[in-house]
Amino acid sequence: YTPIALAADSTSLAIEYLDEGAEYFRAGRYLEALRRFRLATLADLDFAIPKFAYAHALFALGLYDSAAFEIAKGLELMPEWTDVGGDLKLMYDTPADFDAQLQALTDHLRLWKEDETALLTLGYVTYFTGDLYMAEKAFAKLGRSGIPANVLVAEHFLAAIERIKAVLVKEGRDTDFPADDGLSIDEILR
Repeated sequence: YTPIALAADSTSLAIEYLDEGAEYFRAGRYLEALRRFRLATLADLDFAIPKFAYAHALFALGLYDSAAFEIAKGLELMPEWTDVGGDLKLMYDTPADFDAQLQALTDHLRLWKEDETALLTLGYVTYFTGDLYMAEKAFAKLGRSGIPANVLVAEHFLAAIERIKAVLVKEGRDTDFPADDGLSIDEILR
């Protein structure tokens, strides 16, 4: 599936807001993007893609608790999202913005190691930027949280990572990260 193909079945108003939000996002106008993506979520409550776009803007603004909520809601509506692929960094015209936002998230987690919403957001962002090593560590820790909603999201992403690893191995390619190097997410975020 591609986001465009999946969007074809949704309301034109939600798609219009998504397009406007994407333009604002690429321009680095994250608050305006957030507002448009929120309108897209309201225009079609059963359309998952606006929820993910909204989560991206929430991440960009450092609102990790709300980003995690939207990611979980989006996955409820569209569990195959983990198989869609894509690179979040491509949403940015200024890659340094993404780097700064990811640094802000990791800095946040260095201070608040038990912030599970930030951990879920980190896992999601690193998964969709190709850092499967960090994503796997984040979701493994999240899966041990005991909070059922977080455990479900973590298990979903960990299963997707295992599918990716299986494909890489089948193709004779290195997984680019060790299966278990003994490092915890807390050690990585030092």
